Amino acid sequence: MIKKQLNYIEQNFNKLKVGENIIVLPKGLGQVIKPDGSVVDATKAIIIKNPDGSTNILTTAYPKIIP
Repeated sequence: MIKKQLNYIEQNFNKLKVGENIIVLPKGLGQVIKPDGSVVDATKAIIIKNPDGSTNILTTAYPKIIP
C-alpha cells in the first residue's frame, strides 16, 4: 500500500505549496487507528513540503480524519 500512497503524492507534488497542505485521499488509500483501537479510512492527508526549495522533498505526510 505504501507504493500507492507514494505514487498519489508524486502525482500531486507540483500542486503543493511549501509548508502544510491538506489533500483529499481516494477511498482506501489511507487508514487511521483511533484511540479505541478501531481502524477507519483516512479522508485527507496533511503533506508538509520542504521549505528549502529542494525538488521532490517532503518533510512529512500523514493521514487524518477531517470532515
